[in-house]
Formats: sequence, structure tokens, C-alpha cells
Amino acid sequence: MKQLCGLILFCSFLWTPFAMSAQIATFSAGPAENIGLSIDAKLLTVAPVIGKPILVEITVTNTSDKIYSWWIDLPEAEYQNFTFALVDDHNIETKRTSFHRLIRGEWEPGDENRVLLGNRRVLDLVPGKQVIYRVNLVRLFQIDHPGLYTLSISTKERVSKTAKVTFSVAAE
Repeated sequence: MKQLCGLILFCSFLWTPFAMSAQIATFSAGPAENIGLSIDAKLLTVAPVIGKPILVEITVTNTSDKIYSWWIDLPEAEYQNFTFALVDDHNIETKRTSFHRLIRGEWEPGDENRVLLGNRRVLDLVPGKQVIYRVNLVRLFQIDHPGLYTLSISTKERVSKTAKVTFSVAAE
């Protein structure tokens, strides 16, 4: 048993430099500072109403001349790969839903005790390639009063890009 433990320890010691060099290669394979990644957002729902789905389309485009390897989190990539913030016309942040808190790793008393299991994949965006996601803001925010809202959507990259959409919500 001692010999087996020693062998495992020795093998893991030998493997560590290779694993570390692979990670270093991944991070140095194209600094985000030199990559042109753009994000755009538009409201899809015509005349949003409280209590009804409010759909937004997010478009991420590689605007550079190099391949951009984008790590995406699954499931629910359209929600997990971005940071969302919604403020009303008084610049007051709209309360997040329990689902939104779950994907952000935040909990409040009364939230369901669950974990979002998934994995990460690499999505290679060739120059000019676009990826389009659709999100329902009602899954993310408790929009409970009519008014003007501004949504900010940011990528979760080392050099984050942000898109903003302003829209009006009517009473039921």
C-alpha cells in the first residue's frame, strides 16, 4: 500500500508541470486585449407588459482577424455567460429572481436549495462569426412596476464588453 501511494504521488508530481504548462498555453493563446469581441442587444418584445415575457436578443461577434476561443458555461449558456443589470428610470436596481441569484452564486433566505450543474465548453469564433442568444428578462428580474428600464449586459471575459437596451414596460 505504501508503494502504491508513493507511486501515485510520484506520478502526480511528474504530471503537474505538464498540466500547468497546458493551462498557461490556454491563457496565453490569444490575449483578449488584442481580440475584437463586440456585443449588441435588442429588445424583441413589442410593447412589454408586466407579468409577460420580455425577450432580448444578444449578439456576440468576433470583429478581429483572429479566432477567439470563448469559454461557455452550460446549461443555460444564454444566462450564465453574461452579467445582467437592470435599473428603472430612478436608477434603482431591479430585484433579481431566485434563478438569477442561483446563476450568480448568491442566495437569500427562502431561496430553493439547489445547485446548477453543468460543464464548460470552448466555442471557437472565427473572424466575423456571430453567436446569438435570447433571454427572457422575467426569468432574471422581478419587474413589478411600469416605467422606463435600462438593461446592461456584459460579457464575462477578461476584457468585458457591454451593451445597453432601454425600454418601457406598461401595466397589465
